[in-house]
Amino acid sequence: MARITDDSKCLTGTVGNVVFYEMNGIMYARTKPRKYRDAKTDKQLAMRARFSGCSAFYKQMENTMLRHVWITIAKSIGKKARNMFLQHNIHAFGKDKTVAYYGRLQFSAGLLPLPGELLIKRNNDRDCMIQWK
Repeated sequence: MARITDDSKCLTGTVGNVVFYEMNGIMYARTKPRKYRDAKTDKQLAMRARFSGCSAFYKQMENTMLRHVWITIAKSIGKKARNMFLQHNIHAFGKDKTVAYYGRLQFSAGLLPLPGELLIKRNNDRDCMIQWK
């Protein structure tokens, strides 16, 4: 089944034996592969877990300012925000689908000036406030 997405008015999915998809803003169509081999090596399973955890993390940012940051970055280079976030953050996640390497977690991409007078305050066990000039 194929669907037309609201944001780009593009057809994505399958119709019969044809797969429709978008890459770098260009629509493509290809035939479905005849055979699918599901690799289940330790390395492949670990990457699937990282991908799943990173996707879930991005989904949790839906109503936050961080989502708008990634949308702005992605629009400036013609990519999708979710894909940009995954590209920059997938290696911050571990096999258990949680953030394993906080030092690798990126909240933005590109060249930005360093903030002046950075202040981080913890509000409770789950939330913190970041302020800067």
